[in-house]
Amino acid sequence: MARIQYGRTTIDRLPVELRTMVLKFLVPDKRSLARCSLLSKDWREICLPFLFAFVKAKSSRKFKHLFTFLSGNPVICKHVKSISFQRKIESMPYLGQGRGPNLLQFNDGSPSFNCASLAAVLPCLTALQKLVFEDINPRQGRLRRAVGTTVVPFKLQRLELQCNTTLDFLLMLPAIMTVDTVQFERMSLEDGALPPALHAHPHPVIIPNLVIARDAAGLLDPLRHIIDRRRLRSLTVAIDADDHYASMCSFIREAGHTVTSLDIDLSHLVHAATARWDAEDLSLVRGADLGEVLPTCRALESLRIVVPIKPPSEICTSFAQADCDPRSSLFRGIFTPQLPRTLRNVTVCLACDGFSMSRKPFFTDGTEPELWDLATLDTALARGILTEELQVVKVEVQLSDAGRLADIPFLREAVVQTLPELSAGGLLRVV
Repeated sequence: MARIQYGRTTIDRLPVELRTMVLKFLVPDKRSLARCSLLSKDWREICLPFLFAFVKAKSSRKFKHLFTFLSGNPVICKHVKSISFQRKIESMPYLGQGRGPNLLQFNDGSPSFNCASLAAVLPCLTALQKLVFEDINPRQGRLRRAVGTTVVPFKLQRLELQCNTTLDFLLMLPAIMTVDTVQFERMSLEDGALPPALHAHPHPVIIPNLVIARDAAGLLDPLRHIIDRRRLRSLTVAIDADDHYASMCSFIREAGHTVTSLDIDLSHLVHAATARWDAEDLSLVRGADLGEVLPTCRALESLRIVVPIKPPSEICTSFAQADCDPRSSLFRGIFTPQLPRTLRNVTVCLACDGFSMSRKPFFTDGTEPELWDLATLDTALARGILTEELQVVKVEVQLSDAGRLADIPFLREAVVQTLPELSAGGLLRVV
């Protein structure tokens, strides 16, 4: 379509049935368009709802101008459905009682985002459904209480926050609005303390991408009642205890029908199991539980399992047979004919956490390492039936000790040399 001018001579002469089509090609300056006196009234009724339904502010200057603009144009306010703020924030005060300016301070020190201005304009945004803070990163310990603004209770259908660093912002909102739905695009829990803001919200919180570190694995049970498991898409979790392993399986079973990506680190759990002398305690670590859970993940596309590299000499004598090793059971439990047909990407990570055989002299003195993990993985793959979409199982070598990164090429070479000897060697690829 040819370039469209904003004057009466072009826009007003368009047939009514073509005006909706024209909107798809218009990218005007919103402030200029709103103040353009040449636009006819019927054209405004068509144009404004489309142009101002979704507003993005990408800098502190635009934050300030946006609030001024909305306050001066109440007719436009009623058409705004979504506002997205895209700027890093250094410190964030609460809306509460006290003295001092009620401002959000930015990294550059310019106090352009005024909470009072936001609160003042909210009652005019009668159609607002979604409030998005895409890049807010307040520093803990620098939050300051400030004067709040009393407004008519405002109800927001959806609030999106980038990650759990914005939890303090969630505590601030009840002073000016009620929120039906809260979504964190990504949340990473590093310790065993559950953020208070999650307890404060009465409705399930949407977290599409959830990361749970080893020290926070105990939060799996309480999170089942806090997050909306139907909206979970990606789960990354590290397990180091039997009860956490059972909780993880239950968690995946309840949320599995929507999960597309699973990243499960069992290196510390399996290492602890192989170090025990009581083989009867290993039943909880068997892969059967996880193998029963995976078929319920009907949308699963990516699976990554992390296990430790352990030579047979380091496996305790209670394992009289190779099948007694928990990794062997784990692999057999996972790679079964019941794998989801949607699965396209499988990675087995061989992790070295300071207790394995990854030593440079071990490789340079002519001794060949015994890759027990690849043997058990090969046996499991030979027994399982892989899907048509799954053509390759990736083998990843990982070292947690930064001082031993030079050992990675030796491990990779050992894996590559071992692949031709395996029945499933053509299926495995070292990454």
